[in-house]
Amino acid sequence: MNRIILALDTTNLQDALNITKKVKNKIFTVKLGLEFFNANGKQGIKEFNRIGINNLMLDLKLKDIPETIFKAIKALDDLEFGFLTIHGQGGKAMIEKAKKAAEEIKCKPKIMMVTILTALSDGDLKDMGNNSTVDEQVERLARVAKETNVGVVCSGQEARLVRKIIGTDLLIFTPGIRMKNDDGFADVFKPLDGMSIGSIYEKPSTRTRVSFEVGVSKLGGQPLTLLANDIQLGKSESIADTASVLSRFMDGITYRCFGHSDVQELAKHATVPVINALSDKHHPCQAAADLMTIKEKEDSVNGHVSWVGDGNNVLHDLMLACASLGIDIKYATPVGFEPDPGVVSRAASIASDRGSSIISTNDPIEAVSDAGVIYTDVFVSMGEEGMKGKLEAFEGFQVNENLVSHADSEYLFMHCLPAHRGEEVTDGVIDSKNSVVFDQAENRMWAQMSLLTRMCNEAAWHTYNELY
Repeated sequence: MNRIILALDTTNLQDALNITKKVKNKIFTVKLGLEFFNANGKQGIKEFNRIGINNLMLDLKLKDIPETIFKAIKALDDLEFGFLTIHGQGGKAMIEKAKKAAEEIKCKPKIMMVTILTALSDGDLKDMGNNSTVDEQVERLARVAKETNVGVVCSGQEARLVRKIIGTDLLIFTPGIRMKNDDGFADVFKPLDGMSIGSIYEKPSTRTRVSFEVGVSKLGGQPLTLLANDIQLGKSESIADTASVLSRFMDGITYRCFGHSDVQELAKHATVPVINALSDKHHPCQAAADLMTIKEKEDSVNGHVSWVGDGNNVLHDLMLACASLGIDIKYATPVGFEPDPGVVSRAASIASDRGSSIISTNDPIEAVSDAGVIYTDVFVSMGEEGMKGKLEAFEGFQVNENLVSHADSEYLFMHCLPAHRGEEVTDGVIDSKNSVVFDQAENRMWAQMSLLTRMCNEAAWHTYNELY
């Protein structure tokens, strides 16, 4: 079931209707609040009913003596809506009266009880004469919700606690989930608060370093960057010893390295989560950002994912990610530069289970024909600069205007960056309207923030999952 509720916090009826018409097939319902109701009244609600929104959330946060609440809800009998919010602090008698009124009106909405307004802090409660903490109040009101059999509206940080108390049969609505570029998100969701995340870099980095440092900070954590020359890793101290030492200080480690066996060794001996920020065999963080970008644009993507270039670490994890999500992929590499057979076999097994396909070729035109996504990377990776003749082997594999003419007209062009313009891609392609390379780059941060939450604070991750 789609669980997204669109919060229309506006007084403008026409704007609210126009937005709803555009997205109503992609959401569960809309939320209309007190400001909307005061500006537009019952007629505003009826306009939403007219366009087919009959299960809307009427977020009035009602609170009064029980009989007044009963009469107020009964007065809504001529409207169609699915949910109505009330304040839990009104007490059990008020909640019971609200439920009774809801059962007696035509649309029979579900009553959703607000615990504590998300903007309130422990200090705010104290100023109001309540010496309980926010968590204590939420816990108390969650028990009231269970006793009265009503749903709960609470913050994402409280959802796990509430779910534990009320069980799985009652609904939880969680406000405050924002678009990725909304800076307010970081103000309310800080799963890494009090944590330190160390990032080890054997290779120079722009996107990886910046995206991890900013992402950790947005999640409330403290990033610590450790460059190759700053630590004894692999020189005067073994990887195993470094892992043991850093685990005493850090709550998580990211590692950008040359050899994949090194990140495996670090993870083996560390007692905190280790994230592969890039190795010679895998680049999982890039794949997470890549698939996030594709999913964001999926309404305009018609056709398979196509890879043109080296059978490298980026291709390895792109294949695995596409296979996991049931997305078809065709890749073209020069003879002798195919991806690792073990990775291909693993990806093919996953694809078979998901009903997708992985097709290999040495012909770029075959790979990109009717493609919805065209992806390339540098032909000569960091550390391969001394390899003789490699660049020459990629003649004919440049992603240029002629090659992309074989793809779907609305194709997406992707590149993990940095790009060697004039080698693997032309300016005309990477700067075209089809290019989403900078969306990819930004999504490194958002994808990694998700990984960090999942691996470093599993409880917060489960809380976040309550939202979906």
